[in-house]
Amino acid sequence: MKAATVEQEQMKWPGWKTVKRWEADRTKREKDIASALRALLDRVGEKKWLLECHREMGWGRTATYLHLNPASLNAKREHDRASQAAQRPRVVDIDTEIDEKEQEQLRLELQDKELDRAEWELAKKLIGIGFKRLAMEMHPDKGGTSEGMIMLKNVHVKLTLLIEGIAP
Repeated sequence: MKAATVEQEQMKWPGWKTVKRWEADRTKREKDIASALRALLDRVGEKKWLLECHREMGWGRTATYLHLNPASLNAKREHDRASQAAQRPRVVDIDTEIDEKEQEQLRLELQDKELDRAEWELAKKLIGIGFKRLAMEMHPDKGGTSEGMIMLKNVHVKLTLLIEGIAP
């Protein structure tokens, strides 16, 4: 398939209409929220308004004021996304991290163990299960760090490549 054809097919994806509608709906909802917040602020005063927003929405002072102006809220979101992207560690190319001599030494040590095919399959399964179990603990959504998760992924790939390179 030619590159132009792929781009044309992506533009035809019916989901784009949904995404654009959601984006338009979100902008409208944010404007509605801003007008409702402004009306509440005018009715009850700043102190009660801030307490109410904190109690009902869990917003602090800054977030509450940001919701009064959807343009500022979107600018803050974009700033946060950009700073998070800048802080994310780069994924290191696994091939460059494995020293060839070290890889060959590990290969020779494991070949000396003379595992049969069932044992190799069990080793692969153990690596997969261990990865999944540790990922549940180390994932940033579960309280871990992105650096820890990247390191876990790198180790998982290294072990898998190592086992697949040695297994009969």
